Amino acid sequence: MLDLRPEFWLQLAAYATMIAVAYFGLRQTVAVISSRLGGLEAQVTVQNIKIDKLEDLFIKSARYEERQASADQHIVLIRKEIDELKHGQGYVNGPRLANAAIP
Repeated sequence: MLDLRPEFWLQLAAYATMIAVAYFGLRQTVAVISSRLGGLEAQVTVQNIKIDKLEDLFIKSARYEERQASADQHIVLIRKEIDELKHGQGYVNGPRLANAAIP
C-alpha cells in the first residue's frame, strides 16, 4: 500500500529537487566545458596557422642564404680572375677560371 504520511511526500519532494538541481547543474557545467573547448580549438587553429607561416618564413630564409652563398662563391671566383689578370696570368697565359665550374 502507498504511504500517505506527509513526511514521506516531503522527503520525496526534497529528493526530486536535489536530482533536478544536480541534473541542471551538470548540464550547465557540460555546456561551459563545451564552450571552453570550442574556444581552445579556435586558439589551436590560429596557432597552427602561425606555425605554418613561420615554417614558410624559415624556408624562404634558407633559400635566401643559399642564394647568398652561391653569389659569394661567384664573387670569389671573379676576384681570382681579376687578380690573375693583374699579375699577367689568366686568359692568355694561365689556366682559365672562366671555365671553372661554380660549386
